[in-house]
This record gives sequence, C-alpha cells and structure tokens, in this order.
Amino acid sequence: MAQVPSTGSTAPAPACRLDAYRLAVEFDALVSGFGLTGPLRDQLQRASSSVALCLAEGYGRKAPREKRHLYSVAAASARECAAVLELLASRQPELDTVQARGVLARVIRASEGLVAAMDRR
Repeated sequence: MAQVPSTGSTAPAPACRLDAYRLAVEFDALVSGFGLTGPLRDQLQRASSSVALCLAEGYGRKAPREKRHLYSVAAASARECAAVLELLASRQPELDTVQARGVLARVIRASEGLVAAMDRR
C-alpha cells in the first residue's frame, strides 16, 4: 500500500483511520503515475481526488446525515474513476490498469460499506 505523504506533522490525519481513505490515497498515487495527458487525465485526477477528500471530510463530520452524504459522493466519484479507467483501457490498451482497478474495487466496496453503516444508524 502506498504511504500517505507526510504533511510535516508527526500525527497522521484522523481520516487515515478509515481503510477507504487509505485505499483512496493509494489509488490516487497509482493513477498519478500513469503519465496521462488530455481530458481523461484531468477527469481522473478530479474524481480520484474527490474520493479521498470526501472521505476525509465525511470522517470529520458529526451529523450522520452529512457523513452519509459525503461517503455517498466518495463512492460515486470512485465509480466515476472506474468508468474513466474503462475508457482509458479502450483508448490505450497498452496502459496497465490492473493494479489500479484492484485497489479501486476495494475503495468502492469500502465506501459503499460506510454508506451502508450510516444507513443502519
């Protein structure tokens, strides 16, 4: 798993306690290394960033309704990343997305699990 970049602080961000967040950061690092150009690169960067950012924001919220909403947005952004990877695979078959797809599948499951947990509250 990719390491969460240091912010200079000795304490990790509280959201690091979420598996979904750690996986989202790992996914973002993987796709950043693809060396893509063009609109799909921009879309993938925005969507992959959104996953981690929404998970972190949701983790920090107290109200269950707000947490659920942000976790749901994170899951939707992760599914958007999956669609972008599908498009990239069809346009650039030489691009190896296997590892990123595996991590992303785990991100989606973990994010949807967070939404389901909020629904049970």
